[in-house]
Amino acid sequence: MAKSKHIVAADIGNYSVKLVEIRGSQVINFGYREIDPSLEGEDRRIAWRQSLASILEVMRPKTRLLILSFSSPNIYIRNLTYPPIPEEDLWIVMEKDAHLHLPPSHEEVVFDFLLKKEKQEEREYQVVYCNANEVAEKVHLLEELGFKILSIVPYPYALSYSTLYKKIAEGRAILDIGANFSTLALARNKELQIGVQIPIGGSAFTRVIAGSLNIPFLQAEELKKKEDFLSPSSRVFPSLSKVVEQLGEEINLSISYYSQQSRGERIEEVFFTGGGSKLKNLDSLLQEKLGIKFNTVDTLENVDTSSLRLEKKEYLHNLSSQFSGLFGAAIGYKELPNLRRRSEEKRKKEEKARLGVLLFILGLISVTVLSFTPLLIKSFQWNQEIKINKERIQKLLPVMEEVKRVEREKQTVDDKIAYIKKALQNKGISWEKFASDLSLTIPEGVWINRMEYSGDKKITLWGSCFSGEKVATWLEKFTAKSPNTSSRIITLEKRKGGNISDFQIEIVLNNG
Repeated sequence: MAKSKHIVAADIGNYSVKLVEIRGSQVINFGYREIDPSLEGEDRRIAWRQSLASILEVMRPKTRLLILSFSSPNIYIRNLTYPPIPEEDLWIVMEKDAHLHLPPSHEEVVFDFLLKKEKQEEREYQVVYCNANEVAEKVHLLEELGFKILSIVPYPYALSYSTLYKKIAEGRAILDIGANFSTLALARNKELQIGVQIPIGGSAFTRVIAGSLNIPFLQAEELKKKEDFLSPSSRVFPSLSKVVEQLGEEINLSISYYSQQSRGERIEEVFFTGGGSKLKNLDSLLQEKLGIKFNTVDTLENVDTSSLRLEKKEYLHNLSSQFSGLFGAAIGYKELPNLRRRSEEKRKKEEKARLGVLLFILGLISVTVLSFTPLLIKSFQWNQEIKINKERIQKLLPVMEEVKRVEREKQTVDDKIAYIKKALQNKGISWEKFASDLSLTIPEGVWINRMEYSGDKKITLWGSCFSGEKVATWLEKFTAKSPNTSSRIITLEKRKGGNISDFQIEIVLNNG
């Protein structure tokens, strides 16, 4: 027997956000957060995001594979008949049908279809259309949280496949009273016969209560759960009975249409679920108006909750009427329409096409490599030799730079000496004796940085030393060796933060 898939199922609605972690029919964990049903646009998206993050922080599900139970008042189901044509053509003609027959708000649609009947010359399909922007809004939110969405199940189908399925025999339907709208679903032989969105939900009752009692919406919502406002003795009953009347008319229209299409079959019983089904006395009022039996049932009857702690079981039992469609999507998604099927098929085809191109390119590369292998080997050897030579050059660069620096300094000194020599020769001074005496007497730790002939037989030297005493000693030796010269220290200053001193001396030469 195949192992049941471990998934998370999500239902993001206008009144609440629900998640359930499930394997087969065994509930591993779940989460539930209510949001303000009056929120719209970006405020509602923020509330969804915060609620999901809060639930996930507590649940910490061990899988990111997700089934989305998509609920919206803008779900349209149509039965269409076409001759036998390729599936790719079916997608095209069904999309054109949407633009012809659906409201302008459905300019961009996502849809899926099921084959209902197959004859030799024609095929009968059931197509479910949804607003693409509404679907994308919730998909984007879930993918941001790291989920991989396996299937998007339209709510009427999820509801028809709910854990109530075993109770739905001929002539029985499910009515889910949601926050802003209700869903009437009827399945027969695992096929959806009725999937109608009714634009009246629990919020319609809350607004009447808030207006009649002149209280805020959220306060009226809390009172609605506790008080019996649908009792004839309630002071808001006359106003609420109008909402019940409208809801009953919408249900009756759908049931009458079904009876006409099914050659007189009657719906004898309706199972009541959804958050609005807890409104006291609503089932009896609808039963009285429509002449059809309304029953509330245990949504968890066919769901395994043995892995939940006792307090979690009790909490889920209290919320069970709001989880009918979510459990239906989680358990039956493989047999139900998937609004993601078209995009997944496109993605797989594109991946297959890309793989084909890649294999073709790899084939060309293989042929090319085999043809040019000897050249490639030789090229590799050349590259290795170039690499070795580059490494040698890199190692020699510092040495070459140092040689260049020394040559530049040598050239500078030679230029200065040549200049001074020329000047001294013009003055009749013995340059050879001066240079010899100077070089022989310079001690270690004293070096000349600059030399300049300033005229009047004066030579100025700039240099550095480790000790000022060595400069004075050197000058004494130089003067003793060259009696035709006289010298003096002009400046001697020690550098900051070091032991080196900079000096400037003046040497006066006489004719020799």
